[in-house]
Amino acid sequence: MKHIQSIERAMLVLEELSAANAPLSLSYLAQKLSLKKSTLHGILNTLSSLGYVDSQHHLYTVGTGVFGFHPYIDTCYEKIKNKFFYHLDAVSKMTPDLVLLSLPCGLNEYICIEGLGKNNSLNRKDFVGIKEKTTKTPTGKVIQAFCHKNNTDNISQLNSEFYREINKIHNEGFATNIFEKDADIYHISAPLYDKGEAIAAISLVGTREQLKKRPLLHHLGILQGTSLLHVRHS
Repeated sequence: MKHIQSIERAMLVLEELSAANAPLSLSYLAQKLSLKKSTLHGILNTLSSLGYVDSQHHLYTVGTGVFGFHPYIDTCYEKIKNKFFYHLDAVSKMTPDLVLLSLPCGLNEYICIEGLGKNNSLNRKDFVGIKEKTTKTPTGKVIQAFCHKNNTDNISQLNSEFYREINKIHNEGFATNIFEKDADIYHISAPLYDKGEAIAAISLVGTREQLKKRPLLHHLGILQGTSLLHVRHS
């Protein structure tokens, strides 16, 4: 049986990136896969142009194009969804807002994989399966602050204002935009932990009028009431 070497190498690259818990460097991949850096760089550029690899500051991870395509990714997402479903369900019973579960997806994007609750103004279908930049919403900024902390350190010299905002979120333990008047959708977001590591974000999402009906501390209390913010060291 004839093997097409370039395809085989590309799949090996995707498998390595999919199994990694953090972005990988060109040097690491070249050594791990026994490939020349020039050859590997061409493969990564091609995969990046197709959306299967995301790169930033010489670090690589799987891109959003892999979602729904690679069975390993689907399995991981399903396990995380099942792990936190009880918590999402508990929160949704205490609030009229939508409750969303989101995960990192590439170096500077995230994807919502689950949504619970009923909201007269918003539809969960408008969020679940949708990819966004981590710089765009409080949910994304929580993921950037807690799940992508190493990458945030790498971009500190490029955008000092964003770096300060992410550090503030990391120190406070949540992010929100309910005090902004020009946002389309309003989020209150916090990280979710597994064995001491932040791996996802939970968000209350609604209109400004809905979220402003109750104090911010009320919303944060709902999240804290299910121990979502207190499993950092479990």
